[in-house]
Amino acid sequence: MSLERDKSLDIISGIMIIWMVILHAFQWGDLTESIIYIFLLKCLYFFMSWFYFKTGFLHKKGKGLNVTFRKGIDQLIIPMLIWTAVGYLLTVPELLTEGYPLWKMPIAPLFFLISSGDTIGNSPLWFLLSLFFIKMIFPFIARLNFNFKIIIAISLLFLSWVLQKNNIKMLLGLHSFPLGLFFTLSGLLCGEFKVPDRIIKIRLWLVLPFIVMSIFFASYIDFHNNKLMYGNYLLFILSALFAINLCLMFFRDVNLKILSWIGEKSLVYLVIHWPIFYLIKISFLFLNISTETYLYVVSLNVVAICISTLIAKFIPYKYLGLQSSLIVNFKT
Repeated sequence: MSLERDKSLDIISGIMIIWMVILHAFQWGDLTESIIYIFLLKCLYFFMSWFYFKTGFLHKKGKGLNVTFRKGIDQLIIPMLIWTAVGYLLTVPELLTEGYPLWKMPIAPLFFLISSGDTIGNSPLWFLLSLFFIKMIFPFIARLNFNFKIIIAISLLFLSWVLQKNNIKMLLGLHSFPLGLFFTLSGLLCGEFKVPDRIIKIRLWLVLPFIVMSIFFASYIDFHNNKLMYGNYLLFILSALFAINLCLMFFRDVNLKILSWIGEKSLVYLVIHWPIFYLIKISFLFLNISTETYLYVVSLNVVAICISTLIAKFIPYKYLGLQSSLIVNFKT
């Protein structure tokens, strides 16, 4: 195996993690009805699908369950707990001013984590818990033959659709597990059968269908809640897989060092941007500046991305409570 890192995957991850920060900033600014937000979401609606897909696409035969479990705790659960605590502490002053009962404060994060998988105080970190569960079970699925994998993929998709259709919520946020596992398994299958390689010669002809689906058949699923926000559930699945493979082809020979570096450090951006948002919000409220304007959204984006970049550049992972990147990203 070559130890040359696959920069194209990092570039895609860099784009998706930056878009995640931007999306959250629009949500914080209550500007999700703006034309800019709607347009960007129609272009990059598959960002969460990508991170699950990438996990399966890069899957290699691992070690025993004990080693996998320990690595999952170190790389996913510990960062989730540390940075959820950081985010929650920043919300305490706001909770106090709103009259939140003191006796609930120490137990609220654990209650929400168990009851719904919500990481209160640093909401995006639900993904780390979801990914942990997937990493625990995925090695067993990856060993199965092709027919069994297809059966499991179809079953996961059907189960996910049923959970969404009936608005079923589960402890620890496991209602998002089937959908996430489906995209992870899809990544493995696309990698095994080298789907991007097989369709590389027709990539230009795939751009038009992507544009048509994104504009005229737009669909979007909130992964955390497994909730269809608009469009069609199954059409979102198809469109996301289509878009991901198009990205894999398009960025194959592209070299964008800044985006590649950001993608490599994506875990830092994931865990840090939400607490930074809280600090910016406190500053705006202190200065009596509206938090429902483009100024606020731009400030959230610029400050969070700049600070995250500086931290990722100059502070070692171990001082951030992080062990390593979410995915070891190497060519084979």
